[in-house]
Amino acid sequence: SMDVSLMGKNPNGPRGYPFIGSLPNLASSKRVDWLQSISTTYGDVVEFKLFKKNFYLVNHPDLIKEILTCDIDNYTKKNNQLQIHQGSSWLKHIYRLGR
Repeated sequence: SMDVSLMGKNPNGPRGYPFIGSLPNLASSKRVDWLQSISTTYGDVVEFKLFKKNFYLVNHPDLIKEILTCDIDNYTKKNNQLQIHQGSSWLKHIYRLGR
C-alpha cells in the first residue's frame, strides 16, 4: 500500500553531506542497493539532496502512473530526467491518491 502518512509535507530521506548531499551514494557502484535501502527505510517517496537541490525517488507504481499520466503539462522529460515545473506542490496532489 502507498505511504500517505506525510500528506502535504515533504517526504523524509537521508540527510547526506553538506553541499554535496547524497552524491557519494549515487556515484558509488552500489547506487542501486542504496536506492533500494532508502526506499525501504523512508517509504514510497524519498527526498534527497544533490548540491543543495532536492530530488525525489518515487517507488510506487500508482504514484509513478500519476506523475506520468495526470497533469502532464506540469512535467517535461529532458536528458532522461522527469522535471517538475511546480516545485514540490505535486507531492500534495500525489499524496491525496491514497485517500
